[in-house]
Amino acid sequence: MLRAWRLARAPALIQVVGPDGAGKGVVSRDAVMLLESAGLRVGVFHFDPLAAPRDIVVGSPHGSSVRGAMLGVLSVGRRFLRYLVAQLYYWRREQWDVVLQERGWWDQIVDPTRYRLASSSLRLVRTLGRCLARPSLVIFCLCPPGRAVMRKPELSCHEYANQNSRWQALSRDLPLYEVDTGGDIDSTRAQVAALINTWVGSRK
Repeated sequence: MLRAWRLARAPALIQVVGPDGAGKGVVSRDAVMLLESAGLRVGVFHFDPLAAPRDIVVGSPHGSSVRGAMLGVLSVGRRFLRYLVAQLYYWRREQWDVVLQERGWWDQIVDPTRYRLASSSLRLVRTLGRCLARPSLVIFCLCPPGRAVMRKPELSCHEYANQNSRWQALSRDLPLYEVDTGGDIDSTRAQVAALINTWVGSRK
């Protein structure tokens, strides 16, 4: 078993990111379909890399109050261990070619309130994030705040705009590509198809 794990190739990691209402679900479904049509075995996850999407309950933007510093550290550390187990063992064991994940580790930087993290915990998130496998493609669903609020009114236009800006700032550290999800669905799907097909072609 250990020998099989050593020989197993780590799957490529694609993440689909953006605020609530940005269209991540549509983009993810199209990306999975395109990847599978290219003959790739795809594992699909939400933020938690060890739980199937149907089992996930992600924190509400209006959830409980922010944790204290110590609880924040423990929470980040627990998530980090789950990511390590997934990337070093579970994803390899399943022999996927690609893992597609919505949100991903860096969502904690962009939307700390969702995870009840104080600003003092974000340096730890950044430090540990650099120890994890780097995604080979990050699809950023960019939707105008006004349109996103119409789809999901959980956040204010101001917060949507802030989260868009934070994701764009992370392009310095991540291979982040924007997909305009504020227009019609056919336009969005065409952008996703072009991006995924280019990515698949680059790996041949």
